[in-house]
Amino acid sequence: MTQGERVKEIRKTLGLTLDKFGERIGLKKSALSLIENGKNILTDGNVLSICREYNVNEEWLRDEVGPMFAQPDTFSLDDFAAQHNATALEKEIIKTYFEIDPVIRKQIVNHFKEKFMGAGGAPDSPEELEIMHPPVTGDENSNAG
Repeated sequence: MTQGERVKEIRKTLGLTLDKFGERIGLKKSALSLIENGKNILTDGNVLSICREYNVNEEWLRDEVGPMFAQPDTFSLDDFAAQHNATALEKEIIKTYFEIDPVIRKQIVNHFKEKFMGAGGAPDSPEELEIMHPPVTGDENSNAG
């Protein structure tokens, strides 16, 4: 895959139009299209802008080595919560949970494991948990009262 094809793959993965993708890196739609189609080369400046603006792994963009996106060195609960549209209350619940004494946290986890075991076994993944216990939507709560 050429660098231009990799740029297109990044843009498509992010679900962006030529206009929107180019806007953040200072390229017009036509210039970006020429790069994606291999008619213009990707400059070092373009590479650095794409990597900075879209968290792209520079080695992948240049040489198709490693994952497409840069992997963070650390985990941020606030960033994770923002990516998943967590409410302020949900973030506070999670942060408060980790402030609880570790012994009590273990008891809480064991309590929930026992509850799940009664519903056909403990889930092995978050996806399995959602199948066993579908999330409650706002619509279901509107009739309660």
